[in-house]
Amino acid sequence: PRLHALALEGAVHVGQLKAILEATADSTPETAAQVEAALLPAIIGRTSGDTRRLAAKTVLSLDAAAAEERRARKTAERRAFTSNKGDGRAFLGLDGSAEQVGVAWESLSLLARLTYGSDDPRTLDQQRADLALALPGFALASRNGHGPSLRGYLGLPVETAEAACSLTKGNALTAAQAKRLQAVIVVTVESALGMSDGAAELIGYGPITAAHARDLLSAAELRQASSDARTGRLLALSDTVVAPPAHIGRYWGSAVYPQQHIELDLPVRQAGAPPPRVRERSQPRQPGSARNPAPPAALTLEDALHAMIDTPLPIEDRHEPRHDASPGLADFVRLRDTRCLGPGCSHPARACDLEHRIPYPRGATAASNLGPASRRCHNAKTHGGWTYDVHPDGSVTWTSPTGSGYHRPSRSTAPDLTRLHPPTPRIPVHQKA
Repeated sequence: PRLHALALEGAVHVGQLKAILEATADSTPETAAQVEAALLPAIIGRTSGDTRRLAAKTVLSLDAAAAEERRARKTAERRAFTSNKGDGRAFLGLDGSAEQVGVAWESLSLLARLTYGSDDPRTLDQQRADLALALPGFALASRNGHGPSLRGYLGLPVETAEAACSLTKGNALTAAQAKRLQAVIVVTVESALGMSDGAAELIGYGPITAAHARDLLSAAELRQASSDARTGRLLALSDTVVAPPAHIGRYWGSAVYPQQHIELDLPVRQAGAPPPRVRERSQPRQPGSARNPAPPAALTLEDALHAMIDTPLPIEDRHEPRHDASPGLADFVRLRDTRCLGPGCSHPARACDLEHRIPYPRGATAASNLGPASRRCHNAKTHGGWTYDVHPDGSVTWTSPTGSGYHRPSRSTAPDLTRLHPPTPRIPVHQKA
């Protein structure tokens, strides 16, 4: 009823109503009423996409048991399928878990770039489609280990001996390329410890249940961070990583928790796998410092989480004496903002430029002066006369060349700690050494 009234007043638009109706389609009337109360007035001024993500997260948090039951049922329904699209074309689809599909998509994109190269006239979409359809045949042709290289199988020139015996021109990924094969999960520490069923978020996909996040947690890389308890906005990120067992490698990702965040790299944990280990750095940055504490070896997953909670991170705004941000600073900015700062733009931060709000060198290369911007939004600000201001809660106000203002609400949300309950043994715990 309240949404209907706001729609009649023009305060919310049809796209938002559709997003909320879709999110509550499987909910009881009681849950739908709770979702409506939780969303208002937070959705006023938001885009349809932001409303859809916020509504889905609210539904998963308020009706966690039913949402988890639906996930378990639909996971068992995963499948590959085809359909006829006419005009000599057909569709091939895959239905699987969000994190696996996300990593597979990034892997396919990277493999297409490495295989075809920048001089190929096809678009990336065309390259992905051609490569995905060719990979099953290539796997069969190479099953004995003596088949053609991927470029040779695709009929592309093979310039070197190295290319003739590997998938692409080279078989080693750079660190930046490997990081693109990560799925980023955002989940509160309370949910990780089983004290809350607040929804988590898979960056680039949307909300997932807390139980889903806990399933992925035991074999994940952990990385501590901190956020504002009132807004959920990321404030600090540690350099120290607690790594999973080295032999696990089916798929990878990473996750971050608001309010004592923890970044997770997510492979599938195999039964009987050893406990997480602390990754050794060849040149650790300030080991044991306040910003980069050296945690003890994790004997159990809960030990690792509590060790991070007991060692708060100081908040600082690092300034770097160069235009391009270091990998650590770039990671922090992209994890903090997740998507483009532009009004109405949902371009993922991992595919955005890092834009200086105050142009360098007048403005510093620092977290407070950097934000992810799609190439279109970046050019509008650099060459089109647009300007913007970022507010303490993460919301952004853009001003057009004509003086019109456009407010983009913060995409961070504070964790709901009003329904905490005692920890439950839902996190797989490793045997102590």
